[in-house]
Amino acid sequence: MQSGGALSTYVAQPALTEPAESEVNLRSVLLILLKWRWLLLAFMMAGLVIATGLTLLSTPLFRASTTIEVKRQETQIMKESQLEPISVNDPAYMATQFGLIQSRDLAVKVAQSLNLASNPLYSPATLPREAREKIAVAKLRGGLTVAPVGISRLMAIIFVTPARPQAAR
Repeated sequence: MQSGGALSTYVAQPALTEPAESEVNLRSVLLILLKWRWLLLAFMMAGLVIATGLTLLSTPLFRASTTIEVKRQETQIMKESQLEPISVNDPAYMATQFGLIQSRDLAVKVAQSLNLASNPLYSPATLPREAREKIAVAKLRGGLTVAPVGISRLMAIIFVTPARPQAAR
């Protein structure tokens, strides 16, 4: 704006306005919470009761784990009437060891040595012995996990079961 040939430096100040209705007012939120406090409290209590019930009704699982090292058998070559060990880098060796540990044959031997077919946690006693052994082997293999530890020659073997004594064995 110009007045009398001089330049004005007047800056218009924004008018004070009341907050828009879309803004959240802490007081109005508190009033709403107080109005519905019994309903909110009832939902919180129901959630707590349901969570406690589910926790008490769930079956506890026990986990046993171990780590083993898989060593390769060194190949020995006769050189000038002396035996010299030579290590062979075979990438399929570790995969073979994983497969052997997870094999059904090893699970059958473990189930037989622990007599899992007679354990009611692994198979019902009303079935014939062969059927009980198959069920016990399936449950044994179902709880078993074998995993590599990094890029090392270590394997982590983990067994999960609902029976504490079986996890310890």
